[in-house]
Amino acid sequence: MDRTGADTMGAVTQRSSLSRRTFLRVVGTASGAALASGLLGSCGSGPTASGERVVNLLWSDVTNVRAPLIADFTNATGIKVNQTNVQYNQRLNKIQTAVQGGGDFDVVQMDTVWTARFAAAGWVDDLTSRITDAIKQDVPAAALGAVTYNGKLYGLPLFNSAKHLFYNAKLLKEAGFDHPPATLDEFVAQAKGTTKQGQWGSLWSWKQSEA
Repeated sequence: MDRTGADTMGAVTQRSSLSRRTFLRVVGTASGAALASGLLGSCGSGPTASGERVVNLLWSDVTNVRAPLIADFTNATGIKVNQTNVQYNQRLNKIQTAVQGGGDFDVVQMDTVWTARFAAAGWVDDLTSRITDAIKQDVPAAALGAVTYNGKLYGLPLFNSAKHLFYNAKLLKEAGFDHPPATLDEFVAQAKGTTKQGQWGSLWSWKQSEA
């Protein structure tokens, strides 16, 4: 059993990194949607008075390791990208403040756990019709699932991560289980069944901000 998550760009919603080619298409899709609609996630900029195309991007790239990708994107599309870099723990509050105040971000980096909330609230645009089969072929299906809500795509993964389950067959057998969990319900049942005083049946790591 594994768990796949994605930090995404929402429009776009990111841990194996996308290729440079896919990144340009991904951000191009998101920014194109922003420019076409004038709003993305209840925010938007679009062309300036001088006709210059500008996309305002909020994400967590505080070390600027992705700066070359932004430069490549601008060279390939002519679209200027204004970046706002914030730490992960500040990002959700920054997005909420922007949306509630009329904001000025066209593309935002979302955590996997925000997709449903943002989509249900109308904070991000439906990008389903703008994401081509060619783009989908470059992205793992599970990662696409992380940015899907009610059958519609609200972003694209920038990177993804997978959590794998390691189990102690001896402890499971002693607790009366003859196989490792294959579903979340079985995982919960076996975690409870192997929990004793002074011994937890499972160990997991989550960021407090994801709780």
